[in-house]
Amino acid sequence: MLWSGWNRLRRERRARAAARTVQSFRNPPQELWDVLAVAATDTCPHVCWEAGGAVAEAGPAVAAHADRFAAFVAGPPADVGHLHVQHTLLALAGLGDVRAAGPLGAVLERGSLPLVHDRRHVPTLATLPAAALLPAVRRGLRLDPERYAHQTAIDVLAAWGADSAPATPELIAHLHGPHARDAARALGRIGPGAAAAADLLADFALGRSRPQRPGGEPGPRRWNGAQTAAWAHWRITGDDSLALAVCGAAVRAGAGRPVLGHLADLGPAAAEHADAVRALLGSPGAWTRAGAAHAWWRITGESAEAVPVLLGALQPDRAGHPAFPTLDLVRHLGAIGAPAAQARPVLQAMLAAGERITCTYGTGRNILEDEALCRALAEALERIDG
Repeated sequence: MLWSGWNRLRRERRARAAARTVQSFRNPPQELWDVLAVAATDTCPHVCWEAGGAVAEAGPAVAAHADRFAAFVAGPPADVGHLHVQHTLLALAGLGDVRAAGPLGAVLERGSLPLVHDRRHVPTLATLPAAALLPAVRRGLRLDPERYAHQTAIDVLAAWGADSAPATPELIAHLHGPHARDAARALGRIGPGAAAAADLLADFALGRSRPQRPGGEPGPRRWNGAQTAAWAHWRITGDDSLALAVCGAAVRAGAGRPVLGHLADLGPAAAEHADAVRALLGSPGAWTRAGAAHAWWRITGESAEAVPVLLGALQPDRAGHPAFPTLDLVRHLGAIGAPAAQARPVLQAMLAAGERITCTYGTGRNILEDEALCRALAEALERIDG
């Protein structure tokens, strides 16, 4: 590839064409990823920009260029801005390369660079070992409790699970602010290591305490995160009585997500609420139907009613649209396994498609989503085929 001999416009056009191809089609030639890796570390910011969005979502496809990315991050050209460096940081993080940890930690702590705080990149950030980023994440969470960027940091802690236990004090502090529901979910993912939060979560679940609104004003009388707090209390303590009572009351009132997910996690222990879950199988919303079918199967072990509901909600041509829980549906069918065999033709056709799923929110945002869907499809088919 005679990259260095091309003028700026030619390099820019080449990077743009390669980016459009890898964003539009699955399994593109490796040569295109190599072009994008070189372009993302170009000395010209216009060339970097054309390649950066795709490279940030490339994952293992650019593994051969890890040293190039690390060198670029350590000493970017003078004309290259911080957004271009972020793209390369995300590419390096997606490879699990700890050389990304220091610069990413500084970004997460400052909360000043928007690309890293896009919640779609949480799985990328969580690829890095918790020990490498946790100190910076904790310092960042102590600053300005209303900062929007905290959502991403809290999601990363949730993804790390038990390894995030040292951040329990920071998450407890966020139970009192606008990120309370996310903080409760992260504490639940940590499990017993977050024991210090158990009593406060119980207060939130029972309505004895509630988060504050931005500005320090009292929160709503009925906080919509009470079920998540009750679920987190169960995950931490192992005592399911509070979660069953709070989530059961919510599902009997007709609540959908996330309470259905919490009941699904509780499994057979939530048998007393199975009829209330079953009543939601015919709900008008696809998200609620998907959650109800999964919860029904998890609670009762009966797939005869769950599979048709899940399969009926699956619309392959709308994959990627936020109104359709495509990824959840595929995962739920895969979890059921062999009894979901009637879904095999649809799942096989989705996996065999040559084009990536489209995304409602613009170009450059479908690689991560499509790769996650392809992994889920392959895993579901493997489980169905036994």
